[in-house]
Amino acid sequence: MPLLLVGFDSAWTRGRAGAIVGLAQRDDGALIALGPPRAADFAAATAQIEAWQAERAVDATLILLDQSTIVPNLGGQRPVEHLVSSPIGRRKGGVQPSNRGRAAMFGPEAPLWPFVARFGVLRFALSERSSGVNSSGGSSSGGSSDSADNGSSSSGSGGGSTVGDPVASASVSLGMPRVGFLGNGFTPTNHLAVQWFLNECWPALRARFPALRLRIVGQRPGYRVSVDGQERACDKARELHCGWAWATRYMGAEAANGIDELGFVSQAALDAELASWAAMVVPVLRTTGINTKVYEALRLGLPLVITSAAISPFEVEATPNGSTAIIADDVHSFTAAVETLLTSATARARYAAGARERWAQMVHANHA
Repeated sequence: MPLLLVGFDSAWTRGRAGAIVGLAQRDDGALIALGPPRAADFAAATAQIEAWQAERAVDATLILLDQSTIVPNLGGQRPVEHLVSSPIGRRKGGVQPSNRGRAAMFGPEAPLWPFVARFGVLRFALSERSSGVNSSGGSSSGGSSDSADNGSSSSGSGGGSTVGDPVASASVSLGMPRVGFLGNGFTPTNHLAVQWFLNECWPALRARFPALRLRIVGQRPGYRVSVDGQERACDKARELHCGWAWATRYMGAEAANGIDELGFVSQAALDAELASWAAMVVPVLRTTGINTKVYEALRLGLPLVITSAAISPFEVEATPNGSTAIIADDVHSFTAAVETLLTSATARARYAAGARERWAQMVHANHA
């Protein structure tokens, strides 16, 4: 099984460049160097890893990240840092304390979390969170190595940070493959799209991938928004048009069937959330204009499964790095497209690169 090995010294904050280096392991076990170490911040590292995945058609990716990814404490040091600081100090070394008070490194908008979400770095670390020891056997303090398999058949992007606190909420998604939808539930074409996907595609997808989650971001049908921006929930036991799953078999039992309604989120939380998806699904069967959700997918390099009606305003054509999106208009092809992106790291890397390329073309053509 072709394996990509990546070492990334992140420099911990936005705007600072660390370094990245890669190795490819062939099926016979031989290692191939992918060039010398090169300077990279989080964005450059993400693009480089995806390029290596696409070029080498790897089945799995192991990322060794020189930054803490399990940071439950608001201040001070984590337990692991208390344990190791003394022996390291006797050797004239030091331990970088990790806490969420260091907002540039570990706050909700820190660049670490979209990277973690994209590549599933946290997947194997949940059970050791309280002790601060990760699953690879080392500490998760500065200088640790946290691992991520981004190519298994049971996971898309491998989970990661979600809405709100990127660490505290990670427990709901670790090891769970995700696809998602973004839109306003008061727009009929959006609700009808989700209704069709749940009724026609979701049963087969959940049967094949029992841990699969559908993450839906945006105002929920039937919910009201107060003047302070808070959503007021409707009553699913009494109101027919309540939540994204109304008029489907899943109404009232959404979470038990893998459906997560997230409502409104901040822009920073949205970026982290979308980065944790294996794909954005846009099963909009009829449209009256441009689906702005597609802009978000293209901007972030998120693989798209989309209908021809929804993609038509974007004048999508084949690109040198692959297609911009998988276009599917019937139940069989739409379901098969989602399955492809859930099971193939190569396909995810290809369509991610194609999406980014289309975004770059659009920005170049119209800077507005």
